Amino acid sequence: MSNPYLSKNSVAGGFQFQVLDNTATTPKKLLLTGISTYPELKEPKVIADDEDFVVGGTLVGRVEGDDSTQYEDSTLELFVYTESVTAGKHEIYEFLMNKKDSSDTALVSHNTGSVTIKDINGADKTISTTENKFYFKGEYLFNHPTSEKTFGFEFLFHPKSATFKEQDGKLVLSLTIEVVSKLTPITALTA
Repeated sequence: MSNPYLSKNSVAGGFQFQVLDNTATTPKKLLLTGISTYPELKEPKVIADDEDFVVGGTLVGRVEGDDSTQYEDSTLELFVYTESVTAGKHEIYEFLMNKKDSSDTALVSHNTGSVTIKDINGADKTISTTENKFYFKGEYLFNHPTSEKTFGFEFLFHPKSATFKEQDGKLVLSLTIEVVSKLTPITALTA
């Protein structure tokens, strides 16, 4: 009988989402726990608009225009636990939105000036990141009791917003992120 992948951590496996900064040698990391809903990770899309091909004022046909990259938001909802609040600060909010670790030290961005995405044909394409946005590395892993069945993805993302709200009588942190790179397969989280 097949075993399903579980959304909650358990002896039989579960889902994990780890966030890392770009500190040299030993990246600072945060394992997100208490995940309420799976985030649907939306990779950047490269699109090319068609343009009219006109000769002598007559429409002759349509040609593929310049490529542009389209980004979509992904949302992750986490239950807020008392262990994640220290000295009046929520650990996950501080890490992702204020870019500081638990000792109030600034984190280092993964924005190196370029990222790899998939082009229209599915091939790797490196694009420039001229914007001064802070990028984290995310690792999204589905564990399974049979280790060779564990799978996941790593990617770069930009945290856009974090809001606290109520869900079924519990406090939830709703994180909106923008995935800025392709999803790369992994089988384990960075140790």
